[in-house]
Amino acid sequence: MRLQMGDDENKQFTNFLTKVGTTSEDNMEMPAPIHQCSDLLSLLLAVYPDLHVPGTATASFLRDQTILAPHNDDVKIINHASLELFPGDYVEYLGAYESIEQEGEQPHLVPSYTTDTLSSLDPSSLPPFRLNLKIGAPIMLLRNIAPKDGLSNGSRLLVKRCASRVIEATILTG
Repeated sequence: MRLQMGDDENKQFTNFLTKVGTTSEDNMEMPAPIHQCSDLLSLLLAVYPDLHVPGTATASFLRDQTILAPHNDDVKIINHASLELFPGDYVEYLGAYESIEQEGEQPHLVPSYTTDTLSSLDPSSLPPFRLNLKIGAPIMLLRNIAPKDGLSNGSRLLVKRCASRVIEATILTG
């Protein structure tokens, strides 16, 4: 939305984002207003101060702060580190993968994959095999469940309760 505005500040920000997304350099000069951090922990504490303190991560606190990353691998690292800081115990959900042979296929022509192999894969279009959450942590919806109710791809949610097969969450944005 910000990129569609036509003022000079937003045009400069658009050019900066384009440069970030297309530059292959490891080091890049950042504009003055961007706060620079030396490591991931200092970044997390700059964006989410007192994240480790119970009760700090309210809906408005999480709705107003976000970290953007251009690569899924970076997102995984940031998510893991921020969840480590978050107070509370982990709730682990495991996916169920198994390969299914289609009727009429000749078994010797179709590659056979073990469950361990399938669970080690982490394609960006699918949820992870092992999902660790904590009560009060923000999550992002990856599917259009009920667009009319605000539950569409990209909606940010706040985990309220974790049951064995259900995650109860409150909509932060969407």
